[in-house]
Parts: sequence; C-alpha cells; structure tokens
Amino acid sequence: MKILHITSFCLLYIASMISYAQSDPQPVAEQDKFFRPILVVPPEFPKLASTDKLTVEIRVKGIVGEDGKLEAREFSPVEGNEKFIEAIKEVLPLWRFRPAVDQALCAPVASNGVVQVWFEVKEGSPTVSVSFPKNSVISPSTAAKAPIAVRILTRRPKIEFPFAARRVGMEGSTTLLLMVNHEGEIVQKRVLYSIPDKAFGDAGLIGVRRALFNVIKPVADTPKTICMSMPINYCLSNGANFRSNTCK
Repeated sequence: MKILHITSFCLLYIASMISYAQSDPQPVAEQDKFFRPILVVPPEFPKLASTDKLTVEIRVKGIVGEDGKLEAREFSPVEGNEKFIEAIKEVLPLWRFRPAVDQALCAPVASNGVVQVWFEVKEGSPTVSVSFPKNSVISPSTAAKAPIAVRILTRRPKIEFPFAARRVGMEGSTTLLLMVNHEGEIVQKRVLYSIPDKAFGDAGLIGVRRALFNVIKPVADTPKTICMSMPINYCLSNGANFRSNTCK
C-alpha cells in the first residue's frame, strides 16, 4: 500500500508510525494541553470501493482518553462512504496518542478532537493520508498559569530496562508527569503514556523515585509545585536514556 501524502496541518503523518519525544525533562507547557499522535496505523484503501471519486475525506470526531486511545463517536459524511469508514474503524484500536495534560493536576485528561482521513486516487494509484487539524482539540479548562521558576534535573534516576521486554527484543518509550516542589523533590508521579507496553511506564515510575530537581531563580509568586514531563526511551543498544528520541 502506498502511503505517500503528507498534509499541511500542524502535525505530520509519516508512513505507518509517527513518534514524538522531548529531549529532556521540561515544565509542562501550553502545547501540552493538546493531545498529540504517537502511533498511527493507516487504513487500507477499500478494495471494492469505487475509484470514480478522486478524493474521499472522512472526518472523525471523538475523545482521546487518559489512556491515549481515541474513542470515535461520529464519522462524516456517511452516505456513500460506508466502506471507507469501515476501513478506518479497523485500525482505530491500534492508534495511540499522547493525552492532553491538566497542568494544575499534573495528570492526563480526556479531550475532544478531530482526525481527518483522505482516500485519494492519484495517477491511477490509491493513497491514504491522515492529519490532525490545528484547532481540533479542546484544552482542559483547569490548566494552571505557567510558573516563572525554571527547574533542571540535578540527580538523574537509574531506570531499569523491563526484563520481559528485553528478553523478547522489545524497545519502547514512556513519558512521566512529575509534580516537583520548591526543594526539587517529586511529590507526585504519573505515566502520561507508555508504548508499546505499560511495563516501560511502570519501570520509569520505579526508577524515578531518586530523581532530584534544582530550583532556579525562585520568585515570591511562583507556585509551590510545578508539573514536569520526563521522556524515557528504552533501547536495546544502550538501555534507558533521556536524550535520544530514536533507537539505533
């Protein structure tokens, strides 16, 4: 199947998988109030579908839950596009998203969103593309004002590679949400996402307990805590790491 088309919206769809990762622990920012795609498997172009239509656009409305899964609640337009909608439904359970973050709670939250899927015939060849419109998400209303203080990680944790995953040759990644106080201590920790298995997130939660942050230039009106996101990648070649977003 040819998956060639890349759309001009804010997030790009590439072949059968899309992956985003930060390079270091960062304070949760405005952009984190929106869900982002992590893994997208393209639908098949329906074999029995008519190619008389050069372009079929299906708009999928749903909710990206705290678990990063998309619950589709509406497909449009429906009339005459039933085969295309069924093709999308077949791959939806495989899609994974980085959930929206409630900055005040330092926790993943469900958010409304829209996904657009194009089935096109170009020069006699069917192509499929997926995009995520810039205004397709509703940010959590409880998000806190961004703090002024900056924190950097001064004592890195020792993250163990999940034994079962290493045994079967599985690599993965996770991002943790950490609530840090003015002393640099982690007072709350949660998994934002973990792919392809929850074991990577669980290993991160265990290993991050000894992490320590340093408060830079605190000010009087700075909130008592700050929500940080910490990406961790698990590579068979060099174990758990915080800087590389790909495994060699």
